[in-house]
Amino acid sequence: MYEIQDANSEIEQLKEKLAKKNLRIAHLEEDRDKLRNKVYILENSGIRRKTINFIRRKFGRKTQEENIEGHVKKEDLNKQETGKINKKNFLQEMPPCQEGPETILFMCTNGAGLGHLTRSLAIAKRIQKIDSKKQIVFLTTSIAISTVSAQGFQAFHIPPRNLLNNIDASQWGGLLKRQLIELFALYNIKTVVFDGAFPYAQFIQTVSSYEGVTKVWVKRGGEKAGTEDERKKKEELFDYLIIPGESGADLPADDEKHYFVNPIVYIDDDELLDKESVRKLFKVPEKSKLVYVQLGAGNINDIESDLGKVLSMLKQHEDIMVVLGESIISLKSMNVFDEQIYIIKDYPNSKYFKGFDFVISACGYNSYQELSYIGVPTIYLPNMECKTDDQYGRAIKAEKAGAAIVLTELDDNAMANAIELMLNCETNQKMKEAAEKLKVENGAERAAQILSDMKINDIDLL
Repeated sequence: MYEIQDANSEIEQLKEKLAKKNLRIAHLEEDRDKLRNKVYILENSGIRRKTINFIRRKFGRKTQEENIEGHVKKEDLNKQETGKINKKNFLQEMPPCQEGPETILFMCTNGAGLGHLTRSLAIAKRIQKIDSKKQIVFLTTSIAISTVSAQGFQAFHIPPRNLLNNIDASQWGGLLKRQLIELFALYNIKTVVFDGAFPYAQFIQTVSSYEGVTKVWVKRGGEKAGTEDERKKKEELFDYLIIPGESGADLPADDEKHYFVNPIVYIDDDELLDKESVRKLFKVPEKSKLVYVQLGAGNINDIESDLGKVLSMLKQHEDIMVVLGESIISLKSMNVFDEQIYIIKDYPNSKYFKGFDFVISACGYNSYQELSYIGVPTIYLPNMECKTDDQYGRAIKAEKAGAAIVLTELDDNAMANAIELMLNCETNQKMKEAAEKLKVENGAERAAQILSDMKINDIDLL
């Protein structure tokens, strides 16, 4: 009798232990599923590595798990009926960084060329000279992002929408928003500088949601007629505007919101190679002329046919050596093989400009300001297909000043006559002197000073 009771008691004890063991297994399986869900969220958000690094740096390894819990809502860890995980609020739960050096974020667009990116780099490198404690970070749609890294700045990239398949404006805006939220979580951003033709709606909305952040638009002048009003409305979305001028044009007076600076040029005088060094680099015979040709990136207008005509005309002169500038953002490679022609794909190409006898170029903001600043006689072929940039209006100013020849169409006779004028030593020298008169102090210095002195809702100008 007692043996049966003992056996039953032992069975009950075993059942109790088994129930506890099963409960423990259930808890472990639940914990495993939670961890899997967290990994899924992090991996599929595209910021797993950066999020973990951010948490480790700010909180340390021991509290990593707790802080991930703080960034991810518990309800976001539950599977929906579809089996997918709700990640709607994941990035919104990343709080802005309040520690570390004060950071200026430059947001520059891709554009038809490198003007937006080059202006931002010109200002950024001078801010570093003024205040080395300020941290500078770039977010750009430019495919020349490697150029930013090469200049020593931290750079983040979001591909331009026209290079992505099957993505509409709303979806692309969502990508931009998530990238901005991530950057605000990683850096102590106090100033955001935008350089582009039209500010993105998601950019404005996201940056404006952070308190204590000053928004500045570096807004290039030289707009085409009919585009000013639309861009003027966008100015209201920014705290301040820095407006670079044009070579040969007077600057308006500053007001409470607008700050007008001289044309912004990336390169410093001491970075320019002298004529002898450039000719030696390209192995130019003593009696030959050296001509630089760049008609743009070719991503808006088709430059191949125009380029072929220009090169053909130049090659008719045996005493001309040609340096052909291939844009670092060009989507097409130049396949030109000729002993009279060198192809360079460098940045900035302006460091060679002192060595050229004359230039044949499109008339984007960057090219025009650099050629005027360095004083190079130029034949301008303005890109007439830019949406907002008035390249023709800009080129005409140089022609009226006697520093350039403008051709709106590539007429064979007109180009041949222009080349002959450039090869005439007396005419070339007069144009060079006229071009040098267009030079003014580099506006990048003052723009950098404005941003360095900037306080929230207050600018203390020198």
